[in-house]
Amino acid sequence: MLKIRDGVDLRKLRKYEFGLNYIWLMKDRTICFEFKDDYYTQHRQMDILYDLIKADLIEKVADK
Repeated sequence: MLKIRDGVDLRKLRKYEFGLNYIWLMKDRTICFEFKDDYYTQHRQMDILYDLIKADLIEKVADK
């Protein structure tokens, strides 16, 4: 499971267009995905994930 790091200001995430690409931020700061069959949407989702990883804004946490 992926989670936004605790020290990250959530306003920094606005530029990543979460809801527009079927990626949502939950209340416990975890990231939820709804993968679509549309190639463009899948490609954009992977780009967003890559950008978040490169910016060191997310971390992997153990499943509950």
